[in-house]
Amino acid sequence: MCRAYGTNPPPQTIPEPLGTRAAYASIAVGGDHCAMTLDGVVYCWGSLGEIGTTAMADTSCVPPARGGASPVCRASRPVPVAGGYRFHTLNAGLATTCAATAEGEAYCWGAGVSSITPVRFAGDLRFVRMSLRWSRCGMTAAGDAYCAGMNASGQLGNGVIGTFSSVPVK
Repeated sequence: MCRAYGTNPPPQTIPEPLGTRAAYASIAVGGDHCAMTLDGVVYCWGSLGEIGTTAMADTSCVPPARGGASPVCRASRPVPVAGGYRFHTLNAGLATTCAATAEGEAYCWGAGVSSITPVRFAGDLRFVRMSLRWSRCGMTAAGDAYCAGMNASGQLGNGVIGTFSSVPVK
């Protein structure tokens, strides 16, 4: 049971059902929220453009802020992530969500990867664990860590500060 911040109506202190009859195996809470069913289907809700789908069902939009170019739209109920993937793990960051298949193929979506729908993260790399915040990091079965994304404070661990990397750095 959850209520995403910024939804309409305002957040409540009493939890409520997610809005699907699915049995969930895990939940990931970041800037937007996602939950994964027992069979690996991921549902997300929150800001459109960061929930892994272009579906407009159960959405509400508010006019753009003063000087803004477009309205802000949010999914008020969980919607399935595009692509028909079956995932094994699920992680959420501030504006990005990533999930990996049982084989370790990682897919990410949201503002941090500039994609509304899931895109493959790290090419042929396969991850046993992932962690997100401003950056996306994954660990291989061999114990090698790879990170991509924001690097304003050296988050990528590559000895460089102030650069963004869309390619994972070892």
